[in-house]
Amino acid sequence: MDNPKDATVQYIALVQELGTKLQGLAPVFNTFKAEIRNLADGPLLLVSLKGIFALLIARFIILSIYRLYFHPLRHFPGPFLAKITNLYSLYYDWWLEGQLTHHVRTVLHPKYGPIVRTRPHMLRFSEPEVFYQVHSVGYTFIRDPHTNTVWNMPRSSFSTDPKIHRARKTKIAPVFKKASIAPIEPLVHEKTQLLIDKIALRIDKNGEDRKGGKVLWLNVQNTTLAYVLDIVQEFLSEGVGAYRLLEDDNSPDFHAPISDLLIFSLKLSHWHRHFPNAAVFMQNNTPNWLLEYMAPFLKNRKDIRTRIAEGVYGYLSLLKDEDLEIKPKDSNVNGNGTEKGKKLVGYRELVPHFKDIPEDLVTEAQLLIAAGANTTAYVLTFLLYHLAVDQDMQEKVLEEVKRLEDGSGKTPSWRTMEGSELLTAVIKEALRLSDPIPEALARQTTKPVTISGAHIPAGTAVEIAASQVLQNPAVFGAHPEKFDHTRFLASSGATEEAIKQRLKFTNTVFAGGAYVCTGMHMAYMELYIGLAELLKAYKWELSEELKRDGAWLWQDAFVAWKIGAEPVLGVTRR
Repeated sequence: MDNPKDATVQYIALVQELGTKLQGLAPVFNTFKAEIRNLADGPLLLVSLKGIFALLIARFIILSIYRLYFHPLRHFPGPFLAKITNLYSLYYDWWLEGQLTHHVRTVLHPKYGPIVRTRPHMLRFSEPEVFYQVHSVGYTFIRDPHTNTVWNMPRSSFSTDPKIHRARKTKIAPVFKKASIAPIEPLVHEKTQLLIDKIALRIDKNGEDRKGGKVLWLNVQNTTLAYVLDIVQEFLSEGVGAYRLLEDDNSPDFHAPISDLLIFSLKLSHWHRHFPNAAVFMQNNTPNWLLEYMAPFLKNRKDIRTRIAEGVYGYLSLLKDEDLEIKPKDSNVNGNGTEKGKKLVGYRELVPHFKDIPEDLVTEAQLLIAAGANTTAYVLTFLLYHLAVDQDMQEKVLEEVKRLEDGSGKTPSWRTMEGSELLTAVIKEALRLSDPIPEALARQTTKPVTISGAHIPAGTAVEIAASQVLQNPAVFGAHPEKFDHTRFLASSGATEEAIKQRLKFTNTVFAGGAYVCTGMHMAYMELYIGLAELLKAYKWELSEELKRDGAWLWQDAFVAWKIGAEPVLGVTRR
């Protein structure tokens, strides 16, 4: 329509017709007609793109002035753009694909000091001691509601509400204490032996012939993920609803559709981290078919939840039949209330606490499986890679395992291996350098606090990346970017106090305090036993593609994300 006023007249006529039919809305339509007449008689500036753009510019200028000169964090140093807009951190996190943490550690902290304002409402810290202050027991520092909303699980232990988190943690954490999970060690040995047997079958079936025996080129990330997932599911439900990936002889490298869901489920787009409310809106309002089209791995979400629910509701039905209840503590029970000598089953212990809210337990189990399987598998893959790089170190670790066997031929217990300086050094170094959750986990102050000698107002988002500690030469010695397990050994020349501090700070990969990783001790058990038995059975070597990469290539995608060549290693029988 060439004449805007003619178009307006036609629109008014349409509104009048609708108003006649909807008498109850007549006042609304009358007001709307009056507004249209006013705009038609005027320049239409307020509804033009130019007008909207002008308003946005004015808003940005006003916000920038406030953030620079009146905001509670105005006195803290940082890049000019980071003080006035989130676009600075978004550029490094999203456009440069997870480079913000590296940029802050290598550029911003050396330039601005131990405290840097990286976003208008957020401060990052560099001093190692700050990590355990921010990640402390209690709720002086809670999960930052802005950045953590994206998980969209408000009733779970991932909740930003400290009351909900405390309630969930109180129910779940006792089952995962170090003393409590000791009874699952035979299960871990059993699954490790199953993995060894299944790799042997694949060597015979798919291995390449060469002098000295067959070699199997195995995707270790898929393999270790299947291994850890089978352990976790067997522990939780005695295998009810489990995928049993290790038993699938049709998959050359233990890959299954559920593997993609687990690998991608924690891969959080940094766009989501900066716009969590928009991400949650999309999750809640986008049709499933469209979500699955954009991210095909999401097709398995319903399947894994259905399988988990099968186990949860199965044990729920046993509450009356077997009189499942929370056992009182006495000399004949373990730390979590399980009778000594009795098989520990996760749901058996947890269902009584969730009998009125079983769906919440299903959600918690999803989190345990996704978080625990992904990170532990990544660290074990990373460790086997570095042992394949350094064959001499691989043989030394194997010799240490055999020494601990004391001639029995039986793999030492988890507790025995924990006492080995060499095994502990290798595993700690793998945890330190792999940094499975490189993203800084933001917290929010609930009251004014002092950090690094500075007064921090209540309501401030604060964070310190684990890598800020793990890559700190003042803590871990020279060349922290290199894999060097000797930094944990007395023979390295480090003092006893320095080694003790390094062992402590390596646990920053599990966060700390109120939000410490629930499955930390289970992860250690899987790493010690998995490493020992896999080295006894097989020798590991690099693929040509990994050799060409020259290093382990990865990026920060909330979780550490392997890029470059696939993590394929050569496996031969010993």
